[in-house]
Amino acid sequence: MHLTIVSYWFRRGIKGFGVFVILYYFMILLVIPVTKKGLNAIIPEKDPPNPIFGQLDALEFIEKPILSQEVSYTLNTKDARLPAIPAKFTVYQYNRPTFSYEAGKNAQKHAALLGFTDADLMTDLKGNVYKWKSVVSGGLLEINKDTKALTLDTSLEGRSALFPAGKLTEDSAINSAKTMLTSLNRFNDMLYQNGTQQVQFGKFTGSKIVGTTVAKEVQIARVDFFRTVNKVPILGPDPKVGNLHVWVKALEGQTSLYDYPRMEAHEWEVEGPSNATYPLVPVTQVWNEIVRGKGIIVNVTPRDASPFDEFVPVRVDRVFVNIIYIAYYDNHKVQRDGQYVKTNAPASESK
Repeated sequence: MHLTIVSYWFRRGIKGFGVFVILYYFMILLVIPVTKKGLNAIIPEKDPPNPIFGQLDALEFIEKPILSQEVSYTLNTKDARLPAIPAKFTVYQYNRPTFSYEAGKNAQKHAALLGFTDADLMTDLKGNVYKWKSVVSGGLLEINKDTKALTLDTSLEGRSALFPAGKLTEDSAINSAKTMLTSLNRFNDMLYQNGTQQVQFGKFTGSKIVGTTVAKEVQIARVDFFRTVNKVPILGPDPKVGNLHVWVKALEGQTSLYDYPRMEAHEWEVEGPSNATYPLVPVTQVWNEIVRGKGIIVNVTPRDASPFDEFVPVRVDRVFVNIIYIAYYDNHKVQRDGQYVKTNAPASESK
């Protein structure tokens, strides 16, 4: 074929391709969405949402303080795209807690299991929150009668000698934590019993506890418990922290105040199965809100941080969002009208 003829057809091909691209994007961005919206307005969905729990409580995220005034967000997924997110999702209800005249007595029993005595009790047993402070360890235990939330905080500074090295394994740490949570009546949900655990080991260095992977150095372990429902994670206010988490040492004979020096238990048992489904905000809308600065940072973990460190605000100027996924949000608060309802929200992770 003559060169001029080839050139002619090549130019025709380029023009044709350009017209095709314009028509393609016109259809994708304008015609199809408008047509689909119009059809949806005329033809009802075959399987519409079933919001049988009524209006759900607004999600109340707990924001981690950072040192930056403004943060920019960059989409950094593998394909540089937003993932496909369902238009609706199943919502579950919490099992409602039952009133008990034995709440105070049970709280005393649970405090005794953790090494606290009646002499350590700082409050009476008529209110909603009971507190103990150990005169021996200085540890502070708090139990909420209404939510069953249990928190224990013991200072470990200068206590290295009480924590023998090389006697803790992943299995022994998990089993020890499970045993105590079961004894405290905080391990009832089958989703927790069939869930996963994350174990992080530590050793004492001066007045600090730092992470270690050397078995013979391990003096303490932190065990975080996580659960999923239908393969969808259930996350608390801090997605890296289990709503059940326990610090444990190697057990040696009689129970010690330092066997479980720190603990948090926020266990809302999920009622299932569920027929309730609720519509989700489109992921594109969620991303647009994040780009506009409406996102909330709920965890910041520096690379050199120890899992036993207290959180310290750091500077964050730019966030690269590597993973976007759906998760259920497990709030620690009692929800309205005594309803303990599962709510859900998109989540994201960055590194």
